[in-house]
Amino acid sequence: MHVIVAEDEALVAMMFEAALSQAGYRVSLARDGQEALELLDQDPADAVVTDLRMPRMDGRDLILRLRARDPGLPILVVTGYQGDAGNVGRGTRWSPSSASRSAPRASPTTWTTC
Repeated sequence: MHVIVAEDEALVAMMFEAALSQAGYRVSLARDGQEALELLDQDPADAVVTDLRMPRMDGRDLILRLRARDPGLPILVVTGYQGDAGNVGRGTRWSPSSASRSAPRASPTTWTTC
């Protein structure tokens, strides 16, 4: 099973790669949503793990594009920003004006699927 991890923080990405590889998954790392889509074009994935706040293309845009391509693709959203995960999910609408770009880091990391 192939998993693409879209995460701009190198240590977090390496943690996911190590844990998923140890569990038997084949893992490809992307530094942002744009790179994740490029990897997906080259080598289709069975699931995607994504952060929300990343350069070039953020996780929200990535999720919208992934859903347009394959509505059934499993996506796991992982974010360290309080409040972000509550704005993402099946059937929810998100707009840039509804997100706080200065939200503090939350502890622990928030996980949600969409």
